[in-house]
Amino acid sequence: MAYTRTYSATNTYVRKEALKLQFHIALMRSMDPASLSQLGLDGILKGVGNEWIDNLTIYGLDQAGRARAALVLQIDWSRYLVHMNAGRTHVVIDERWPAETAIELTAAMRLFSEFCRNNRLRTQCRVGYRAGLDAAAIDRALGFRRAHPIPWAGTPEDAMGNPIPELDEMRVQLRMVV
Repeated sequence: MAYTRTYSATNTYVRKEALKLQFHIALMRSMDPASLSQLGLDGILKGVGNEWIDNLTIYGLDQAGRARAALVLQIDWSRYLVHMNAGRTHVVIDERWPAETAIELTAAMRLFSEFCRNNRLRTQCRVGYRAGLDAAAIDRALGFRRAHPIPWAGTPEDAMGNPIPELDEMRVQLRMVV
């Protein structure tokens, strides 16, 4: 007689902590280790926690400092508020999220990392703040400073762009110049 056993596991996260976790994972797995300080990482996570930061862009830069690729995480804080007001303060994820990472983010990070490695690109990140906030005050609070825009090496094309179904206030996008 044959037996079949099926195991299923889920994890529950406070919604904002799940957003911060995806930012943390993207930074740790997609950035060159020397390109991100602990203070920078802490500042970004604090900015997300305070709902100041609404996007993170990790660039793959060529030798001239021009962007050839960008991994973008965007948070729609209005959509987040809809979830909060409806009492959806937690998200449940299952085994389809390897190592607590949304499958959409996993796919985008893999393509971004391969493209950067194959084209010998170095990484650098930028964050954007929600409209209407005092950027100078937020910069001081996070220990950040204004950065110059990064020029593109050509016209970027969207390689992928997907919302995360379990965390639909977050969108993951990959842009590349081929």
